[in-house]
Amino acid sequence: MRKIILLLLFSSLLFGNDLGQLYLEIKNIKSNQGFIHIAVLDNEETYKKAIKFDRNIEPIMGMIMQANTPSLSIQLNLNKNKPYSILVFHDKNNNKKIDLGFFGPLEPYGFSNDAIGFFAPPQIQTNTY
Repeated sequence: MRKIILLLLFSSLLFGNDLGQLYLEIKNIKSNQGFIHIAVLDNEETYKKAIKFDRNIEPIMGMIMQANTPSLSIQLNLNKNKPYSILVFHDKNNNKKIDLGFFGPLEPYGFSNDAIGFFAPPQIQTNTY
């Protein structure tokens, strides 16, 4: 199975502050071709669209980074009192979308918490921070 491993750690910036730092580590990037796309999601409706690889989702934060290293580390400043899910995919051919086949994505992808589903995408509860 091709997947990208996501490791996340959420910590507080200041005691009593609503902002926190989310540390995102993306590992197992096996090719330096193309770009890594990252979507930070904060509600179940957007998550349901994202796991179907709907190209019209509106994440609260999105990033695109060159896939030039075997791993990436990113620090995000987010409200620590809200739940978040993160979806990442490796756009190897740089067509700005995840390529889909009959059985699902043809390009590497991953969810926060390294969540996986059994013959279906993971439920939002398994990958929310």
